[in-house]
Amino acid sequence: MRALAVISVTILSFGLSAKENIPSDLFSSIQSLVRIDEVLQHSVNQCHKTPATLSAEDALKSNPDYFGGITPTSPKWKEIVKIHREYTIKSCNYFNPKEVAIAYTKSMLDGYTLEQALDLEEHLKSDLGRKLTEQSLKASSQMQTMLVNQLASYGVELNKWYISRIQEVVSRPARPHGG
Repeated sequence: MRALAVISVTILSFGLSAKENIPSDLFSSIQSLVRIDEVLQHSVNQCHKTPATLSAEDALKSNPDYFGGITPTSPKWKEIVKIHREYTIKSCNYFNPKEVAIAYTKSMLDGYTLEQALDLEEHLKSDLGRKLTEQSLKASSQMQTMLVNQLASYGVELNKWYISRIQEVVSRPARPHGG
């Protein structure tokens, strides 16, 4: 049966690249088995946790004028916090998970023959393949958590540096053009 599938698809897709001659059901199966959708969902979840680490207060610390002079003691502060949180949540939706999952799977399968893709599917369905996928998800999750936390703390410091450099330029007298 497997040999027939290989021969059929090979005949039908003569001249196509390896990723184009992977049947859609096999492509979908491998995409599902590697659980890329879970990786992407975790990435979005991590992004949504960012407001806890990069709060409106943190933004204000890095730039006292960030909210136009509104501070936590202002009657408008609750509204600022709400808008800041909405902004952060909206920024997490910058990618289309379905498109990214397809692109990831295409990239992963690029260079595989149909025979190799069938072997990969078999492996991913095996106990060892499922264990590899589970461990990869765990490692990816831990790495994403670490990166988000590092980015949040680095972002605050980098923003302080950026604002101070901009303020240095703004506060200097302008030089005549050409010199």
